[in-house]
Amino acid sequence: MERELQNQNILIQKPEIKPVEAKVEQPKIQTEQIKKEEVSEKTKKKTIPTRLGSLIILLAAVLVIAGVRWYESSLVAPESADVSNLVQKMQEQREVKKEETASSTAQIAFGYRIKDDGVYYIDSFNLEYKVEGADLLTFEILNEFYAKDKNNIYFVGEIIKKTDPSTFEVLGGVFAEDENYVYAVGEAIGYAGSMILEILNEFYAKDKNNIYYGTIIIGEADFSTFETLGELYAKDKNNIYCGRELIEGVDLATFEVLSGWYAKDQNHVYYWSGVIKGADLLTFKVLNNKNAKDKNHVYFLGNIFKEADLSTFEVLSEWYAKDQNHVYYWSGVIKEADLSTFEIVSENYDYTKDKNNVYKYGKIVEGANPANCTAQNLKGCEAPK
Repeated sequence: MERELQNQNILIQKPEIKPVEAKVEQPKIQTEQIKKEEVSEKTKKKTIPTRLGSLIILLAAVLVIAGVRWYESSLVAPESADVSNLVQKMQEQREVKKEETASSTAQIAFGYRIKDDGVYYIDSFNLEYKVEGADLLTFEILNEFYAKDKNNIYFVGEIIKKTDPSTFEVLGGVFAEDENYVYAVGEAIGYAGSMILEILNEFYAKDKNNIYYGTIIIGEADFSTFETLGELYAKDKNNIYCGRELIEGVDLATFEVLSGWYAKDQNHVYYWSGVIKGADLLTFKVLNNKNAKDKNHVYFLGNIFKEADLSTFEVLSEWYAKDQNHVYYWSGVIKEADLSTFEIVSENYDYTKDKNNVYKYGKIVEGANPANCTAQNLKGCEAPK
């Protein structure tokens, strides 16, 4: 699986469900042309390890060591200073920074996290990436997408080139500006001052001429009647939109969003822009953004979850679930899990446990003692060093 961070994905990687072919024409952006050398580089795709080893790295933190080394080298100690006091001071500042970050991100499912070895970014599919080059002591989380330190601005963990950290401000969701440019998903889309955005939700915005989904102008949108429906969907008098796509064949009058990623009309149930074939309209129930069920099936990311037992299936968190037979991480069975004692310790940091083991990303943390692993003591969940 690859990390897809280009504009086209706007953070959320689309699941494997056959999409309705988009009919939206992409007209040329009407905003002033920005010189290529001044526009931030497009976020590059980054191939990451396969999920099963580290379940593609999930949860967050940045280059703490670099930040500490910079801080240490910048200190000028008096000749009589006790070196141990300096080390203790650095450690105290480091722990304070970690506590501040944990507190500020406690309510979101994805975003930035600080660990002992650095800052990480966790995307909406629970995949974790290290934020290379971040300065720990000045690192500041602006929202779940943007962050900054004394040197750089970051979008989903990637440096945005040629930004001005001193004037950079988040407008909302994936939109931001500094004294020079207006940004969407980490890319400059217009000049600050000449482009005034109205933020509609995390991913949609408009100016006096256009409706935007991230950096993409929705060419067929009716400006006067366009409105957002939750985080992913929108509509106008003519169409229903899923991100930048038109949903073809949808019934405008009866369309409704069931959750962030599920919707329905009088004819179909949808996951993103795709029809869930065979879903029962009358009994279909959303359990969370990933899971749903009806009288016939359990669904995961819009696809039938064949292993799940319909009558006993229940979600434990955004990524964990269980039935009378198994505990699941994503849609995979945690074979070693003890059903009767399995519990979520920290969803933000993806620790779970049962009477026998501690788990992270659905895999056993070798050597970790379940008795020491608690929400108040996450260090007790780690493998011994």
